[in-house]
Amino acid sequence: MLGCEEELVTGQELQMSLNAMRGTPGAQTMCVAGTCGKRSLQVLIDTGSTHNFLDSHIARKVGCELVKVTGVVVEVANGQELQCEHFCKEFTWCMQNQTFTTEVFILPLDSYDLILGASWLATLGEITWNFQTLQMKFWVDNKAHVLQGQNKHYLELTVNKQIHKLQKSHQVSSMQLVWHKEYWNSSQPIQLNALHATVSTWPELQQTLQDYADVFKDLKTLPPSRSHDHRIILKEGAAPVNARPYSNSTKWQTDPHLQSLILAKQQDSSSHIQYNWISGCLKEKGSWL
Repeated sequence: MLGCEEELVTGQELQMSLNAMRGTPGAQTMCVAGTCGKRSLQVLIDTGSTHNFLDSHIARKVGCELVKVTGVVVEVANGQELQCEHFCKEFTWCMQNQTFTTEVFILPLDSYDLILGASWLATLGEITWNFQTLQMKFWVDNKAHVLQGQNKHYLELTVNKQIHKLQKSHQVSSMQLVWHKEYWNSSQPIQLNALHATVSTWPELQQTLQDYADVFKDLKTLPPSRSHDHRIILKEGAAPVNARPYSNSTKWQTDPHLQSLILAKQQDSSSHIQYNWISGCLKEKGSWL
């Protein structure tokens, strides 16, 4: 249901965290299952978002009384700005046998159905929140309520209908085939339909790539040669830098080897191969032998 248009004044900037935008779990977020009528909701309680946001598709399905607003911009943590055109003054939903009512801004959300930010948390008063056990305790009408968060760090079996639903909402970025024991030795063929996931990009990033296309293009040739090659000129008589002493053999051990090589060269006078024996040893003081 759509109401009349009005200018909404929030008094502060509307901000949304990256966890809420991308659907990734965060250190100070908690995902809770909720319902609105007969429709299930995926609710994210997020301390990084300043206000509450409801998915526009859910708002139409549950028949929210919407008010058209102008001049409302939601700033995401990555710098992206989202235009908000509708607002619901009283949105009612249920979480774990407790009914809540709050104001929400309507936005197209791909990750969650409802995002509860700091404006909703402020209405609960004193809160005890354990992020390790994902439990949040608060009091309503002098009665304690505990919300148990969902831990999504495990695999779940799904069906073909659910996969296609995720595909249509562009929430599938990759897939992995896991064999079930019922089909491991079965002759029944398993068919996977191709899923083409799209990744939304930042408009500012695309504009930057277009403005500096000559900088970001792939290199096809070697880098241009320099007009002058710089080098470090060592001071005359300078000792080697960080030079370790020659640890394999000392002078008295190498002298017999050098003498035998010189003698072998003198005896092999019939060979046309020229031998150039160059050997050296670095003393502990840094001079060459």
